[in-house]
Amino acid sequence: MFNLDDRFLLLAITGSNAYGLAIEGVSDVDYKGIFVASKSYYLGLKDIEQIEGKGKEGIFTNNRDNKGLTKCAFSSKHSSLLEGNDFVLYEFKKYLKLLRNANPNIQELLWLDDYIYVNPLADILIKNRDKFLTKKVKSSYIGYANAQLKKVETHRRWLLNPPKKEPKPEDFNFTELYKPLSLSEINAFMNFIWIVVRDCIEYLEPAEELRYIIQEKIDYKQIFLNHRFPQEAEKQIQEYTNASNDFMRLTFASREYLSAKKEWKSYQSWQKNRNAKRQTLEAKCGYDSKHASHALRLLYTGKEIINKKTLIVDRTKAGDAQYLLEVKLGNVSYEEVMKECNKVFNEIKSMKDKDIDLPSQVDDDFLSDLCIEIVEKIGFSG
Repeated sequence: MFNLDDRFLLLAITGSNAYGLAIEGVSDVDYKGIFVASKSYYLGLKDIEQIEGKGKEGIFTNNRDNKGLTKCAFSSKHSSLLEGNDFVLYEFKKYLKLLRNANPNIQELLWLDDYIYVNPLADILIKNRDKFLTKKVKSSYIGYANAQLKKVETHRRWLLNPPKKEPKPEDFNFTELYKPLSLSEINAFMNFIWIVVRDCIEYLEPAEELRYIIQEKIDYKQIFLNHRFPQEAEKQIQEYTNASNDFMRLTFASREYLSAKKEWKSYQSWQKNRNAKRQTLEAKCGYDSKHASHALRLLYTGKEIINKKTLIVDRTKAGDAQYLLEVKLGNVSYEEVMKECNKVFNEIKSMKDKDIDLPSQVDDDFLSDLCIEIVEKIGFSG
């Protein structure tokens, strides 16, 4: 049993209730917190990243060693508050790593107006919260908003033109003798394409900046693995890899088939798991208004941080809560919401890094010293 008492740094209600965007009878109560792990995790071979609960599904820990969710028994005076609700408790070092990368869901924890519990040591974090606002905010908030907008687009596609049936191999001209490639076989070829592209610029001095962007700043390898190529690119890929016509047809047909299967599985999961009230709301407005509201809130907040060097969690104080709530309730048309999202997105994107009055990144020495100070003061008992 993992006892979290005296190891909590802070615990708070987050999500729509903190944003001032909760809808009575619809919005859940979400909790987030930070804890310092015990001695066996810092000095031994055990590893822990976070503890999370998914409502009635139970309590889990996300553990890198197991690469997934495993049951975790813990005790705390706050347990009765957490059980049965959605919550995430971050291990302190994990939290700091996410904070360094300007993760919006992580940053806001230090800018809340109210907390359920705050360890005096957490005041060190809160008092230094300005130092965690960096130029990374620009790409981070845009990235998280885009992720929400992709869900909006996907769900709208399913609302307007839902998949009719589960895809079968024969729908893509596969037979018992002509079978699709497996995902691992496709990924191996995509990985090879990535290596070819990378090596094309690896030793070209004038392309050093391009090499840095491709290898360091953008995960193009994952883009190659997870996204379709435009059809006109297939011929170039064939030339680069010296693949046969048959193999190219097989590869891209297999990708289409596996993509369709993934789409069908995601659609079925979406149909099964969305609640009735949200389903009614989506049918009314024709799009996923909750994710649209999330995206717009992220864009507004990101722009605000860049311009004012402050993070306002409660959107009633920022002055845009009413509009965001109207979006969330489906009272704003899809076209207007997308127009507003694109407007704010382009405003943020057009800001040049040199004009953003924030540090490029969090000072790693400061972050490391902060971690050592707090962990040592909490102690290694337990």
